Amino acid sequence: MQYYQKNLLLKNNMKIGLICGCFDLFHIGHLNILENCKNNCDYLIVGVCNDAHIRLKKHKEPIINEQDRLKIINAIKYVDKAFLITNEETENKLQLIIANKVNIVFDGDDWKDDIRYKKLRNEGIEVKFFPYTKGISTTLIRNKLNERPL
Repeated sequence: MQYYQKNLLLKNNMKIGLICGCFDLFHIGHLNILENCKNNCDYLIVGVCNDAHIRLKKHKEPIINEQDRLKIINAIKYVDKAFLITNEETENKLQLIIANKVNIVFDGDDWKDDIRYKKLRNEGIEVKFFPYTKGISTTLIRNKLNERPL
């Protein structure tokens, strides 16, 4: 697994957070959610969905390749560790949580009813949702780009 980790000394009582996402066509909404995550934990880990996951789940070809998206996420000051994740890892976040000693998981509020988060809460993992930034999304950017004449 390729990952970036900034040099930080982890202490036992730290709140370690995890968020996973595609982060294609990085925009202000992505930055807002990463900032919100970091404001709610001491150490933020970001799982960047690999290209195969985007093709499988979103039925779209990523615009920015996985290595470049990983590099972009790593450059964000709120991110302490970033790595590529597969579809299997996003479906079973418990493995990522255990491997990285995560004690809080973040996501956008459109996922609040997902059964996987109920299962994580049952395992004693804190889950926190943030609202999406209004008026911006990767889909909106894609649509605007498709509307423009060449």
